[in-house]
Amino acid sequence: MVAVEHTVLVAKGRNDGRTVVIVPEIKDGEPTGLSLLHVRLNDNLSLAALRSVLQGYRNRYAAIKHAVTETEPVFRDDLLTDVSVLDLMTEPVNLLAEHWRS
Repeated sequence: MVAVEHTVLVAKGRNDGRTVVIVPEIKDGEPTGLSLLHVRLNDNLSLAALRSVLQGYRNRYAAIKHAVTETEPVFRDDLLTDVSVLDLMTEPVNLLAEHWRS
């Protein structure tokens, strides 16, 4: 998926649970490899910074907002800070939307 889409992916390591960032290596428009980086994400982001991160990463902010507003009248983005950054970036959007459902 990362190589085909030419897009960075954040994931949880399958065996050790560590956070990884997978970066496609592209040359002349073609994937040539993948770089795997082990990282720690900062969970102490301001709401504005968190919103910006989610908007810049695979348009997660809009995806979460749309999933929530399918069943809820409003999307309270202040509740984003109640969810870990890793979960916001890796969990399926439909599961994340449950945090906003009453």
